[in-house]
This record gives sequence, C-alpha cells and structure tokens, in this order.
Amino acid sequence: MRKITFLMAFVACAIFANAENLILNPSFEDDMDHWTPNHPELVCTISSDAHTGVKALLVEHGNTTYNNRVIADALNLGAGTYTISAYAKNANSTAAAIKLGYVPVGGEASDYKYSDLLTLTNDYAEYTFRFTLSTAGQFNILIMAPKAANVPQKGAYAFLLDDVSLTVSTGFANTNAEKLNLFVINKTLMVQGIANGTMVEVYTATGARVLAQELVNGQIQLDNLSKGIYVVRAGNEKCKIVL
Repeated sequence: MRKITFLMAFVACAIFANAENLILNPSFEDDMDHWTPNHPELVCTISSDAHTGVKALLVEHGNTTYNNRVIADALNLGAGTYTISAYAKNANSTAAAIKLGYVPVGGEASDYKYSDLLTLTNDYAEYTFRFTLSTAGQFNILIMAPKAANVPQKGAYAFLLDDVSLTVSTGFANTNAEKLNLFVINKTLMVQGIANGTMVEVYTATGARVLAQELVNGQIQLDNLSKGIYVVRAGNEKCKIVL
C-alpha cells in the first residue's frame, strides 16, 4: 500500500505540471499573498466584486507618467510555450487598460515582454497572452498598469483583477522538479530533496492556501485535509499530490 501511495504522488508531479495553473493565489482569496505592486503609487486593495470566489484585486493607478506593475512571485520555467490569462474589468465608469507580461528575475527594462494594450470593459472578460521561452530560468509574471498617457481617458483609472493563470502549452514548468520528491503515508507528507526548516505551503486546486508549515524531519502533517488534489510548494519548487 505504501508503494502505491508513493507512485501516485510521484506521477502527479511528473504529469500534471502541464495542466495546472502555476500562479499561486491566482484569485486573491489569500489577499495579496504571492503578489507585490512595484511602486507605492499603484494602490492595491482587496475587493468583494469578484469574478469567482469572494475576492478580487482592486488596482488604482494615478495620473502618472510611469508604467506600474502587479508582480507575481518568481517561478522556475523551462523552455516552452506558455499562456497568461486574467479576468479584468473597469472598476468604475472610467475606462482602464492593462498589459499582460513577464520578465526574467533581475531583468533590465528591455527584458520586459508584454501583450498588446488590452482595453477593459465594464464586465469581467478574459484576456490572454501567449509567449515562448527559448531557455529555462526564473521569471515573474506580471500585469502592467500603463501610464496615464497610454490609456483611453489619459488620466487616473482603476480596474478589478481576478483569476490570473499561467499554463504550459509545451515544455516543463519547473526545471528543478527532479529535486523535490513527495509521497504520502497515512496523512503524512514525506518530502525529500529540500532542507528541514524550509516553509512548505499546500494549496487547493483553485489556489487557496490551506496549510503552511516548516519542514521537520522531512515531514508535514496533513491530518486536517480532505481527499482531493493539492499543489505543494517548497522554496521555488512545486508539485501536485493526490490524497
């Protein structure tokens, strides 16, 4: 029985990577966890006007001459083709616009890559940006709030953001996945390949964090979790398990 449990967890790591949403806290149900605005003038607060769930991100951009960004935590991405998707709408009667994009960690201004300007409407709609990486590395996914001169009304604006995703079309999502080995025995998650004291986080398939514990003796207790599929993140690595 233990051998079967090990194989189920290992196969989940190897196969489900292409289907899963790689963004942590994609629907802002855990407020701003795993998201950071790049500048104080980009005001980000949690709103109840959600596309799904009970929360969304309200982004308010002043009448500024700068582009600003809401940035997701860095991900290890392999060479391949990816799709960023996000649901967004105007927060009020003033028309807003966004760009979806990515940048290598520590990249220069010329390294930022974006979609075309996406003009929002008063209802939630899905916006997407497909891109290809030729080499593996660490990248941040981001939503750009363009400077005032580049949006329809040429001034301050606000928008609502929800259900952000990054999915893999071809390639491998985690270039270091072979370092993280997981298996479950009687509601105990056994973790190999990372050091004790590392923070291990467990998320539902919809992105809600349900557990955060430091690794002790290579183990995390899952007693309070029901059966289902979960995403485990440890350091910069992540994997799916099945309980």
